This record gives sequence, structure tokens and C-alpha cells, in this order.
Amino acid sequence: MILPTAARGVFGGVVLAFGRALGETMALAMLVGNANQISISLFSPANTLAALLANAFPEAHPKEVGVLMYAALVLLGITLVVNVIGSMILQRASAELESSK
Repeated sequence: MILPTAARGVFGGVVLAFGRALGETMALAMLVGNANQISISLFSPANTLAALLANAFPEAHPKEVGVLMYAALVLLGITLVVNVIGSMILQRASAELESSK
């Protein structure tokens, strides 16, 4: 009985945690290896968009700033899509919960 009542808050916490994980910078950069290479293996070193921006902006030349701004725009778009999808799922779940009462 408690879990159905708290389901909306639990799901909201999961969506917020996923959104935060997308934007996490330095902890995730050190966790995944901070390497700018693409590999098929899930266990090889990699880099995230947030870590790329944090590491590259201080030493960026004027030509690189434009590319980094596009990367920031892509990160913003991904975060926006995740939040919108999470909000839609949360609204649908809460509507189903209220209709089942």
C-alpha cells in the first residue's frame, strides 16, 4: 500500500538521478577513463560530453570554441529530451494511479 502511494516520488527521484548522471562532469570523467577515442568495447576508456567541455574549454583556441559550443548544445538537447520523456512518463503514471483509486 505504501509503494503505490510513493511511486510518483520514487520515479521522480530516478528521473532526476538519471538527468544528473548525464551532466556529471569530473567524477564520471575519471570513472570512464577520460580518453577521446571510440571503441566497440563497453570496458574501454571513453569520455562524456560534459567532461569534454570541462577539460577542453580552458585551453581551447578560437576555432575550437565553436565546436565545443555545438557539443554543449547537443548535451543540452539530450538533457532536455530525457527530462521531457521523464515528465511525460511521470504524468502518465500519476494519471493511471489516480484513476485506479
